[in-house]
Amino acid sequence: MPEACNERKNDFLGMKFGTASHRLRKQLLFKYVRMAGHDTCYRCGKLIDNADEFTVDHKDPWLYENSELFWDLDNIAFSHKKCNVQHKRYTRERGNVGGLHQRKMLGDELWCNKCKRFLDGYKFSDNKYTWNGKQKQCISCRSVSRRKN
Repeated sequence: MPEACNERKNDFLGMKFGTASHRLRKQLLFKYVRMAGHDTCYRCGKLIDNADEFTVDHKDPWLYENSELFWDLDNIAFSHKKCNVQHKRYTRERGNVGGLHQRKMLGDELWCNKCKRFLDGYKFSDNKYTWNGKQKQCISCRSVSRRKN
């Protein structure tokens, strides 16, 4: 029965209900950020014009560093979407991202998302579409996944 209700919501909204709810929350947050006068981009210092450009940004990276930084409200800032993405790409290209898995990569070790270990870089296949040019899973984990499928 709930599936039919969600299908009706999806049809009526023209998108999945979860997507619509996320967009509504983002618009509400942007409205209140703007009312509070905090609608200036943390990265470039320019005004954020609309909710489509608006992102929540962490000043200091938290992933593989300290999970408390994810929840720390003093570590939160607001940025343009493009400024937030450009910052991540810029730091990854230079190898100075705060994340442990990216720093280790410089020492020829990569993080396998499947077995959750650091492994030598030669144990990963090439992938020109990822930021570091390697698969996210090691060769062993990928072959196990392929056999299951």
